[in-house]
Amino acid sequence: MDALPPSRPSTSDSSSSPQGPIPLFDAHLRILSDSYISFFQERKRIEETYVESLLKLHRKIKSFDTYLDDRGELNSTRTAWNEVRDSVEREAQAREAFCSTLYTDVISPLITLKETQDRTRKRIKEDLKDSGAAYNEYAENMLPKLKSRYNKKFSEVEEQKRAAAIIPTTPLPTPSLDANQHHHLSNSRSNPVIPSRPTVTGPQPLRALDRRPSGSGPTGRNRSPSSSTAFSDLAHQGKKQLNQLIGFLDKGGAVKESLGGGRENQALRTVRTKREADEAELSMVVKKALERYTDNMTATSTTQTQLSSHARAQVDKISHEKDVAKLKAYIPRSLASAIPEPILYQHGVVGSCNDLIFGFSLVDYATAKGLQDGETPKIIRICIQEIDRRGLESEGIYRVSGRHAIVQALQHTIEKDEENFEFNRHKDDVYAVASLLKLYLRELPEPVFKFPLQERIQHTEDRGMSGKTTILRVLTCG
Repeated sequence: MDALPPSRPSTSDSSSSPQGPIPLFDAHLRILSDSYISFFQERKRIEETYVESLLKLHRKIKSFDTYLDDRGELNSTRTAWNEVRDSVEREAQAREAFCSTLYTDVISPLITLKETQDRTRKRIKEDLKDSGAAYNEYAENMLPKLKSRYNKKFSEVEEQKRAAAIIPTTPLPTPSLDANQHHHLSNSRSNPVIPSRPTVTGPQPLRALDRRPSGSGPTGRNRSPSSSTAFSDLAHQGKKQLNQLIGFLDKGGAVKESLGGGRENQALRTVRTKREADEAELSMVVKKALERYTDNMTATSTTQTQLSSHARAQVDKISHEKDVAKLKAYIPRSLASAIPEPILYQHGVVGSCNDLIFGFSLVDYATAKGLQDGETPKIIRICIQEIDRRGLESEGIYRVSGRHAIVQALQHTIEKDEENFEFNRHKDDVYAVASLLKLYLRELPEPVFKFPLQERIQHTEDRGMSGKTTILRVLTCG
């Protein structure tokens, strides 16, 4: 009995099942190799063995039939048998063509897909290895140095604040705190029994019947003359019988019948009749056997056709959209298990922050948040929405600054948890919201408009003069 493959663990047991994209690739490659490719390769081997056996059977029986049928004209039974026998060769040829298409159309594409998936798996594994090494290097070496430097600078700033509170002096500008870039993500790139011919035995060759005289044989002839009348009569009688025998011989077949020829002809007729009966019975039995053989072949072919039709109907139900959607739903969980826990940004006043926003470049922010093309950061979107909702009627919006304490509180709050942050229209001043937006744009490492301020001013003036010139032309021409 064949050994069964080991049972795979249940998918519901998340603690025992491997996590990450590499085990996901391994599972799909195992299904592709051990299920699909292995099945079709074994099917091809079985078909090749079957074809070889059919051809071997046909050659063997045909050699026997050639030896048996070269003695005379074939009867109807033997003619039909030759067609049945040759159909085995034609079936072998059809099966051989099926084996060829099985490899070309099925096995070869599956092997190519497996090789492609295997190369993708190796590439992703190398990328994850490099990303993990870079993360560990940053977390173990670079991060402690940055934290120490930040804490030292924060302590200096706090000491300066305490000294300024004790001795009133000219207020010094508080140095801006360096933000530590901490979030490092890596994108994963993403098969008969040989029919025995009954042997008809011919009749045994007939032997000539032993000719026995009806009476006792004559005694030896006495050449000496005898004077006995009894002996003379006896010799005369024997001569007469001999003459009669010679006469019978001259008449042809009469002697044969008188000496037992009738019994011989009767035996020949009996044997001939029996042989004809055997031939008729043989033809009937062979005909019935061939009928059943062809009927069973037809039934088998019909059943195989029905099975193929049923399998095709099931194959037509395959929906690659549903399968891909199911896989896509699983990929984020798999990737999340492979991505290490993020290192939170430590703010001296606020504490741990989930999001690094201020002083963070737009490119890094879009990479960290997975923004699509044309999608803006959340802080810009919600600030503009809030100002459009409450600040269009306010005087000096974007010009009048909001209170510094409120702006700092909003900055710290949104960096703690940007995903769940929302403005409070009853508490948050609209001028502070506008100042928060200006602060974010001002602390970007690279400006949104990369050409100098003078060129922007000149561009604005040129547009203004162009507008005024157009108005004057309209008025003068009118």
